[in-house]
Parts: sequence; C-alpha cells; structure tokens
Amino acid sequence: MSPSAHCGLHAARIGEEWRLTAPPEPVLIASNWAVATWCGVSVVSYQVCQYYRSKEKAGIKQAQDLMAQKRANIEAKKEARRRQREEYERQQELRRLEEERRKSWGYWYEKNVKFW
Repeated sequence: MSPSAHCGLHAARIGEEWRLTAPPEPVLIASNWAVATWCGVSVVSYQVCQYYRSKEKAGIKQAQDLMAQKRANIEAKKEARRRQREEYERQQELRRLEEERRKSWGYWYEKNVKFW
C-alpha cells in the first residue's frame, strides 16, 4: 500500500468514528442556548421594530394633519384678503361715482337751483 492510500483510509476511519460518537453534552447545551437566545432576540427585535414603526407612522400622520391645517389657514387668510380687497375696490368705485356725480351739472342744479 502506498503512503497516500494509507492516509486516505486512516481519514475515512476517523470520519466513521466521529459519526458514530455523539457530541459531548456541553456542546448540545450550548447549541440549545444559542438557538433559544437567537429566537428570543429575534422576537424582541421584531417587537421593537414594530413599536418604532408605529411611532413613526403616528408622527407622519400628525405632520400631515398639521400641514393640512396650516394649508387651510393660509387659504382662509387668502380668501379674507381677497374679500377685503374686493370690498375696498367697491368702496373706491362708489366714491369715484359720487365724485363724478358731484362734479356734474345735474348735482349742482339739484343742490343750488331746484328748491321746489
């Protein structure tokens, strides 16, 4: 038998022995604890993530409501300014018409000549 073939047989024999023997007890305990810890951390991490997502969604909703309220206030102010400007323009037009009427001959006649 050649030395390389001898090493191959020896490695196969060691592999068979390893498969037939059970791992030591501390390895099983450690692996159980590792899996349980991983599961516990996963559940806690998921719940923390859900908590922060819900807080973020609530903050976004609050910001949207605030923006809608601000937009409504701005629109109301614009509408009030538009109405005020229209009223001012209407008053100016009435004043202009009154001034034109006073400058006309008919106004002078009604005020000064017509007495009956």
